Amino acid sequence: MRTTTIAHTRRHVGVAVGAFSGSGAVTFNTGKATDAGDAPTSDTLFQIGSVTKLFTALALADQVVNRSLSLDTALETVLPGLPLADRSRRITLRHLASHTSGLPRLPKGLRRQALRNRTDPYRNFSTGDLLAALTAARPHPEPGSRIRYSNFGMALLGQILTLHTGLEYEQLVADRITGPLRMPDTTITMRSEQERRTAISHSRPGHPVPDWHLGAMPGAGALRSTVHDLLIFLRAHLDPSSTAIPEALRLVQQQQARANRWLQVGLGWHLSPLRGTDHRALWHNGGTAGSCSYVALVPDAGVGVVALTNTGRPVDSLGVRLLTRLVQRTTR
Repeated sequence: MRTTTIAHTRRHVGVAVGAFSGSGAVTFNTGKATDAGDAPTSDTLFQIGSVTKLFTALALADQVVNRSLSLDTALETVLPGLPLADRSRRITLRHLASHTSGLPRLPKGLRRQALRNRTDPYRNFSTGDLLAALTAARPHPEPGSRIRYSNFGMALLGQILTLHTGLEYEQLVADRITGPLRMPDTTITMRSEQERRTAISHSRPGHPVPDWHLGAMPGAGALRSTVHDLLIFLRAHLDPSSTAIPEALRLVQQQQARANRWLQVGLGWHLSPLRGTDHRALWHNGGTAGSCSYVALVPDAGVGVVALTNTGRPVDSLGVRLLTRLVQRTTR
């Protein structure tokens, strides 16, 4: 893998980027990751925010492939005895993984807690809080009828998988995804050696800020990762047969719902046409108060891109520009 630098951007404290086209790969970096001024590398750990949702959806797909669960399993089945406010609107695991559950973006009660702890808004939100929010929820629109992006829904899916398997979320991801794919730096709890490689988070204006802890919502955004690991993750989707979880990787890429010509969803993945090309990209982004992430893959062209920053400013535009150029060059 070739490594180079990119021109520093004043909008971000540090940026690490990786890309591949066919068998070739390159990583880029700029700015600083630590107080000492060290530049980020492909092995620097960043909070990846909602890119975590791809791992939650893949963990569900793995359970489906192994016939432990079905995409059409209803919440009443996996959460028996939970009093739901509106049982007429049947939510399934497919709905949670494809953002078509009708549940709101955030669970009821979270904003109130966040106001008391603005620097770490999810930290004290418990499993009891999450399930209480579900019992009070009235899905809108009808589950399965429209895409409505929901941290609540994906966090709930993570909790359901935890309850179903008897494994904590982090252990489930390690056992079924990052272990088999050999992604040792995709984790929640860091070893001391990993802490030394972790980027310090910064607000949009560039001031250091605390990292977020996701409480009972790890499936919505708790993971950290590196450019190196996420490139492995993308390549696994490109060539599922080379991995230990081929059918699950194929399943998450299948379209489940459509908003319009510009946005469809798989399980976790967003699917969109890549402007300036004849291809469709699978993509997801993420963000916390002090970090942002973007990952994308164009299977037909064999191209993938990862962009991570330790600043609360998106890197989507950087990732899309690089993805587009690589696809245009590959298919010229």
